[in-house]
Amino acid sequence: MTKRRYVHVFAVFAVLILCVVYLASRGGKLEKVYYEHGSVAEKATLQPLQDPERQLLEYIKKQEMKYPLREIDPTTGAPWKPRRHFGPFIVGSNLNQIEVRISQERAVLYFNDFFKNHPEEDIFEKYFGTPLPENATPSQTAGLFFQLHSVSYSSRYGGSICLLFHQRTDKDYEFRSGNTLWDLREFKMRVYVTPHMPRFNPLTPASGMPTSGSLKDYLHVEFDYEHATEYVDDNGEIKPLPSVDAEQLRVMLTDLGSKLSTQSQPMPYFRRMAFSFAHSFLHSEFQDMIGPNEAVDWIEISDNYVDIWTHEREPFFYITANVYIHHGPKMAELTPLPEYGELSNEYSVTISATHIYSSNAQIPGPSYTFEITEMEPSPTRKYGTWHKNECGQIAAIEFTIKIVEQDLIWDDKLPSKHHPWALPGCSQIESAALSGEPVLVDEWGRWDDLKEGSEVWGSMYAVYRLHLTYY
Repeated sequence: MTKRRYVHVFAVFAVLILCVVYLASRGGKLEKVYYEHGSVAEKATLQPLQDPERQLLEYIKKQEMKYPLREIDPTTGAPWKPRRHFGPFIVGSNLNQIEVRISQERAVLYFNDFFKNHPEEDIFEKYFGTPLPENATPSQTAGLFFQLHSVSYSSRYGGSICLLFHQRTDKDYEFRSGNTLWDLREFKMRVYVTPHMPRFNPLTPASGMPTSGSLKDYLHVEFDYEHATEYVDDNGEIKPLPSVDAEQLRVMLTDLGSKLSTQSQPMPYFRRMAFSFAHSFLHSEFQDMIGPNEAVDWIEISDNYVDIWTHEREPFFYITANVYIHHGPKMAELTPLPEYGELSNEYSVTISATHIYSSNAQIPGPSYTFEITEMEPSPTRKYGTWHKNECGQIAAIEFTIKIVEQDLIWDDKLPSKHHPWALPGCSQIESAALSGEPVLVDEWGRWDDLKEGSEVWGSMYAVYRLHLTYY
C-alpha cells in the first residue's frame, strides 16, 4: 500500500471517529431542521431556516424592543386582558353583526345583536349611553349593504382606527350614471376615525357622543374594489363594455365617501355612531390601562400599533357667563314677547371678569366680545378655572358688561353693567366633588334695565354658573 493511500485511509477513519464523538455528545440524536418549502429533514444540503416558532418569538421580541410594552402587574409581570397594542382584530368576534346600509348617498349603522350579552357593555355604555343600540338591519330593502369585517390601526389621517366593511350581498349593479352601470367585485368601505383624546373615558355618556359638527376632521370614508365591469343600457338591453372608465368610477366613489364623511341626518347618526364605536372599541382593548377616573393624554397610533398615556383626573371648578338682550321690558321667562318677536336688533357685547381673592387682590380675568341678536345668548366661555383645593383662595368675581347697539347709521353705546358675585364656600364645592362626575354647583342670574339717558328701551339678562368637572 502506497504512502498516499495510507494517508487517505487515515483521513477516512479520522472523519468517522469525529462523527461518532459528535453524535455521542448529542445523545445520538439529530436535530430536526426546517428547510425551505416547509419540508423537514434530518440530512440535507439545503440551507436550513430558523425554527418558525423561534422566529416568531424573535420577531415579537424585536417589536417589544421597538415598542416597549409596559408591565401591568409589577409583582408578576403578567398583563391583564387584553393588552391589544397590535391589530387587526378579526378572529373570534361578532363584528359582522355591525352593518351599514347606504341608500341615496346616506348611510345608517345597524348593530343588530353585537351588544347582546356583551361582557364589556359597561365600557360601551360610556360612549353610547343606555340602552345600547340594537337596531336591526332592514330586510328586503334597496341599497348597498356592508358588514364590518375587521378593526385595525392605521397611520392614515394622522393616525386612525380603521373600520373595514365588506359588501354583504352582490345582487345588483353598485353604481349607475345615466345609461352607464358598474358591477364591482370585492367592494369595500373603510371608515377612518381619528381618536379624539377628550372623548375617551367620558364621565357622562353625553360627553362621549359629540354633535355632528364636531366630527368634521375626525371621520373619513373611502371605497375601493378589486375588479369592475362597466355596462351600457342600450334601450333596456344591458351590454358590457370592453374597458372601464376607471377615472369616472374613482370620482364617483370619492364623492360618495366625502358625502358620507360630512352628512348630517336624523338618528341613528352614522358618523356619531361610528365615532362612538371606534372610541369605545379602543377603550375596551386598553381597559387595563385606562382606570375608572383616568383621562387619556396622548395616543401613539400607526399601522397596526397603538399605545396610550393617561393621568388620574383632578377636580376643578370654573365659571361661565351668558347674556341675553331684549328690546323690551324684563320678562318672567327668557322668551321674546309677541310684539318684539320679529325684531332682529344686533348688538356687540363684551363680557370681562375680575377675580377677587380672599387677600383682597384683584386680578383681571378673561374678556370676550361677541356679536349677538335679539334674545340670542352670548356663547358660553370660561371666565376662570381653579383646582378644587384653591376654593378658599378665590372669594368673588366681578363681571363688567359693555353693550353697543349696532345701527345702520350710528352705533349706540350703552352704560356698562357691573355684577359682583360672591362664590359659595368650599364645603359646597367639596360636596359636589364627591360625586366624581361633572356637576353644576351654583347658578345666579339678574335682570337690568337698558337706558338711553333716562329712557328705558330694553332689558338685559345675565346668568352666571359655577361648574365642577375633572381634567
